[in-house]
Amino acid sequence: MAVTDKGVSFLIGENDQFRIWLSSVGKRQFQNIAHLRPLPIKTDELIDGAAIYYFDCTPLQIQYYFFQFGENAVVLSPIELHQGMLEQYKRACQSYGRLKDPERPDL
Repeated sequence: MAVTDKGVSFLIGENDQFRIWLSSVGKRQFQNIAHLRPLPIKTDELIDGAAIYYFDCTPLQIQYYFFQFGENAVVLSPIELHQGMLEQYKRACQSYGRLKDPERPDL
């Protein structure tokens, strides 16, 4: 696999197949955010304007890229990555919930 196919950061690790649901906003984000973007191998457009994208890349690339999409992207498969992303979002919510004063994070 060449650097141009995966990017330097994602040469380590085995490729897997991923299905990602993107809302209509997520589709726009996907078009606009080029940094670390994986190449889709297939796209299924849905009637509501959302879509399911298919990828063959490393789990790390999927995590790094789609975490920033928040509610506009959901890993559908594999289920292990779906659960991993869910846990990352839960931890992020807990961190925000613990912070009483964003101006003084030491409190």
